[in-house]
Amino acid sequence: MAKKPIFDNQNINLPEGKQYKINDEAIEASVDDLNLLDGAVAGTAVASKALVLDANKGVDTLGVGTLLATVNVGAATAGVTAVEYGNSTNHKTVLTVTAFTQAIAGAALGFGKSIYTFPEGVIKAIYGTVDITIFGATETGTPDIGLGTVIASGEIDVLNGTATFENIVDGFTGTAITTTPGSVTNNYVEAEAGLLDGNTTAIEAFLNLAETWTATEDLTISATVTLFWDFLGDY
Repeated sequence: MAKKPIFDNQNINLPEGKQYKINDEAIEASVDDLNLLDGAVAGTAVASKALVLDANKGVDTLGVGTLLATVNVGAATAGVTAVEYGNSTNHKTVLTVTAFTQAIAGAALGFGKSIYTFPEGVIKAIYGTVDITIFGATETGTPDIGLGTVIASGEIDVLNGTATFENIVDGFTGTAITTTPGSVTNNYVEAEAGLLDGNTTAIEAFLNLAETWTATEDLTISATVTLFWDFLGDY
């Protein structure tokens, strides 16, 4: 005689080797699989639950900052780490620039560091933020800081003399450099570039600084740069 399910405190325990069926259709999902649906809300992202689209095949509360992007992403430069959010078109890239040193010599000087290369194609820069820490032994300047597609160079104390020194994020004046870590500048600004044509050669982004420096020493610089941008295709 076939063994029957055992009911124990409102649990249904099937004999070994048996399957639970509905209308003769075997349920293959595990308990863990089924629990992913328990508490899921159509059209809303619920932590640790299955994502269920609403009637319009959409999700209301899932933003670009919550999904990691893997398609049409760029590459961080050595000494920089990147976390990519978004999708194949809309991107939020968070770049952490490990501390590096830059020599200054008591004179006007522009310099920069490569931080990221966008994927080859047309890039629409939307806006960006720069959080930067600069310190030195005696330097107390307030440098001009920005993001551009060309590395800053020359005897300059501002970036706007060459448009490409600050054509991703417009230059801004940093707070006075201190002799201890912690001189942090926070800046939110609309991107300057609009469309960047990287069809033939991928666009590289540089963190640029310029100032008439008063000290002769090595500065230590670290930063977190967040870029919001769209990939419009490679034609």
